[in-house]
Amino acid sequence: MLKKLKSVSYHTSPATLFVFACIFTFTLIYAVKTNFLIIDADIFWHTASGRWIVEHGQLPANDPFLSIAASVTNDRTWVCHFWLTDVLFFYTQSYFNWIGITVLTCFCFALAMMILMRYLERYLRTSAALLLTLFSMGILITHLIARPHIIILPLLVIWVGECVKARDEQRAPPFWLLVIYFFWINLHGIEGIPGFVIAMAFAFEAFIDAKSTKQQLKVIKTWGLFLILALLVSLFLSPVGVATWQYFIAFFKFSHMQFIAEFNPPVLANLFILEIWLAVILFIALSKKLYVPLYRLLMLLGILFLTINSYYVVNYFAILSAFLLAPPLQQAFAPRLDPTPNKTTHPALFWVMMLAITLYTLAFSGWMVKHHATLPDNLSTAPYKAINFAKTAQLTGPLFNEEVFNGYLALAGFQPFIDDKVELYNQDFAKAYFCATTHGGIFLTNLLQHYQINWVILSPYTAAAVTTLETDKNWKLLYADKLAVIFQRITPYPDSPPMKSIARCKLSD
Repeated sequence: MLKKLKSVSYHTSPATLFVFACIFTFTLIYAVKTNFLIIDADIFWHTASGRWIVEHGQLPANDPFLSIAASVTNDRTWVCHFWLTDVLFFYTQSYFNWIGITVLTCFCFALAMMILMRYLERYLRTSAALLLTLFSMGILITHLIARPHIIILPLLVIWVGECVKARDEQRAPPFWLLVIYFFWINLHGIEGIPGFVIAMAFAFEAFIDAKSTKQQLKVIKTWGLFLILALLVSLFLSPVGVATWQYFIAFFKFSHMQFIAEFNPPVLANLFILEIWLAVILFIALSKKLYVPLYRLLMLLGILFLTINSYYVVNYFAILSAFLLAPPLQQAFAPRLDPTPNKTTHPALFWVMMLAITLYTLAFSGWMVKHHATLPDNLSTAPYKAINFAKTAQLTGPLFNEEVFNGYLALAGFQPFIDDKVELYNQDFAKAYFCATTHGGIFLTNLLQHYQINWVILSPYTAAAVTTLETDKNWKLLYADKLAVIFQRITPYPDSPPMKSIARCKLSD
């Protein structure tokens, strides 16, 4: 195992403050220019969910927006395990519009990177810690979007950092870390469970690293108490604690996760930074005799394997790999055990700089909120002109929607046919929907007939489905722009809608 590290007085280093300011400024400017943070439909759905929670004073027992949710979920209870993030998004949007959510996301991302660098400075020189932080940032930025997993990112860094620090100092994590876990489990409950698993992994490392029975008993007592308390926090200090664990376990039984992009292997573009990371680590390992203890090597390879097979865990890989590699990199290069370089920065000056960075952050955020308050016209997940037309035309009855429109439809007060929580639907329904939108034709008309759909809103890029409705005399085109098209049913449906052809659909056709 790695030798116990000497404590380093890194808390007065000003470099991390500049890192925060630079990352916050860069990501916010880029986000405003490209709108990449709010391109996902989830942000509108989360905001609608937060509004529902505030208005009703309770958590929804199931998806409150879907018009047909009860008929397609096969009794799978949906759990609002990110309820606190939803409320946070709702209030942020209410007071600061959509740019407020963009600012909040950039702030959490920059804060997480700053905290990560501060932890890494325990092992590495500032320049090396910055480089490792930038590698983690490069991996994370491909998954950077205004969703709960970014809001809890600073908490993930603190959680892993304190577990690693506890191992370095041969003790259990501090109990104040349970407060971090309390917020984590309420902001994004299902992602708090992997955090518990990470703590268990370090506890097991402490147990097998113990050199005597007495030390093993001490590990069981200290780490065991911490894990038990963390488990109790996750179960009983969240309004959906027990249900979140049940949902997490059921999650692995869903048979059609291929319909959800983030649960599939990452695309080649997202692998670029990861490939560079692997090449650099391999080069250091061969040239500097990089030594990673067997257990941590297994942890590293395990999280790498999970990331390659499911992009959903990339956040855990980016953070965990940095912490697992920092101590070996310290030993491979000249270790930074002497805190002398930090003594040149007086603590008072450090706090003055922190105040300056805080004022800058507030001022820059305020300027952005003032000058970029409106939702952009070209946001593919928010066809608000088309939806405003639907309101004006008083379109009612069951609707069929493009999956990416679900969030904005829910926010506008409509009940979508489907949303992006595809894991809730049974395999036949999910297959029927994606066949209908991919192939159009009889797959679409049969599905619309089966659910007696009155109006349809699709992206014009869903060419097969749009063409099918344009050439069907039973449907009338009401509205079209570059983001959305709306059709309305103008003839009655037959009494017995056929569905047999849906089963013959193959998405690979």
